Amino acid sequence: MSPTYDIAMFYSQAVTRSPLLPAGCVAHCFAAYADFRLAMLTPAAIIIRSDDEAYVGALLQQIRHDPDHATALVFTDGNIAAGNQPLSDGPMPPTHQALLDRIGEFQQRARAMRARGDDLTPEALLLEYLWLRPGCVLEPLADWRSPQRYHYPILEALDRTNSDPDVWLQKMDRGGLLEKVALKDRQRECDFCGSAHLNFIDVCPNCRSIDIDQHTALHCFTCGLIAPEERFAQSGKRICPKCGTQLRHIGTDYDRPLETCVCASCDHVFVEGDVIARCAICAHSMLPTALRLHKFYSWRLGATGRLAAQGGHERMLSRDIETNGSSRERFVANLDWVLKLAQNQRDLKVVLLSLRLVNGTELKNALGRENAARLVQAYVERLREQLGDADLMAHTDDETVLMLLTHYDRKHVTELRAGMKTLAERACQEGGIGPTWDVAEVLVNTRTARHESAETLLTQLGSTASDMNHTARAA
Repeated sequence: MSPTYDIAMFYSQAVTRSPLLPAGCVAHCFAAYADFRLAMLTPAAIIIRSDDEAYVGALLQQIRHDPDHATALVFTDGNIAAGNQPLSDGPMPPTHQALLDRIGEFQQRARAMRARGDDLTPEALLLEYLWLRPGCVLEPLADWRSPQRYHYPILEALDRTNSDPDVWLQKMDRGGLLEKVALKDRQRECDFCGSAHLNFIDVCPNCRSIDIDQHTALHCFTCGLIAPEERFAQSGKRICPKCGTQLRHIGTDYDRPLETCVCASCDHVFVEGDVIARCAICAHSMLPTALRLHKFYSWRLGATGRLAAQGGHERMLSRDIETNGSSRERFVANLDWVLKLAQNQRDLKVVLLSLRLVNGTELKNALGRENAARLVQAYVERLREQLGDADLMAHTDDETVLMLLTHYDRKHVTELRAGMKTLAERACQEGGIGPTWDVAEVLVNTRTARHESAETLLTQLGSTASDMNHTARAA
């Protein structure tokens, strides 16, 4: 007997008749995504039938942003904007058999994923999304409305934390979860905010004014003055405004030098002006040589990613993400697991630490968003090198780092705090600015583990940081 498939059908207008679907497919019709959520349905496929591009785009964003259906098979039947096409699985298959084949292949690969679990981080969802679509390649989409001009729509839709998708894309690349397919473009970006919207302006090399123009200049041989030709015009004659010499013969009294640009602010004459790049987003100006080079690649699932998507090498996947800064959800899950172990081991003591960046705004204002992020990330990576193999670290957001030291040793904790201070001192930039951290600490033993959960411990840790009773400043 053929399997029965539930199909979710979305319409922008009232449904007057049932859609034609293959035998064995049951249509469930909705107009709004909220109604679909209330139905508690797990469809084999979702079909959006509408010529309203705004309606189709909004539905695709809602589906991909919902962790319960983010990787679902979604077809469109009607108009769709170019920017939303990467969020769908393409147009409705042309025949009933083609639809059944796509669903069958999709569900076969879904069954190969052993125990999806509760990991709904953007990284895990991206691995699942790519695994369910063999041969799928993430392509950068050019859009002038995007600050960086290029973006990856599916990455942005899967992410619910407002983090920088490019950051965790690079982390997954380093862990072998993704691999590059082809270099699609290279572009220069603002080194302050990362924008690709730049205006290149000629300025005076003497005073940096933008008020420059091209003029015909004369060079007085008597005094050496070089100035625009109109300044030599007096009563129909050419007279040097500096020395008063009448210029009669070119090559004898004067000549016309190569300098053709004149600054209206300082009267400086020059051949070519200096070029500066001015960002259209943050208005900062910089030399073209200071612009950041950004390479955009197309991506596909890597060898490690294929294993991780199927449930294999879970510890390797977990370790990779922990090393490079994991999500808060994964850290909480690991902490809960450690607490269960501690409940029955009287001699087990672990230390929970949190680092909170207290001068993030100052860093961004002084160094720019991109440079500040790179500085903080470098600090975290150096700090990770001081931890033991069994210790855990999570860079949960731009301003928070969580650490779990799985073996309590007061001497080791003291040395780690000293190392934090040394790293902060080394990270100081020109002007003495660098990352400044508040450090809070909570000791977890058997008694604590029996009465606390990971979430309550993190809340306690936050309260400790606020009270500053047991807080040390790392810089």
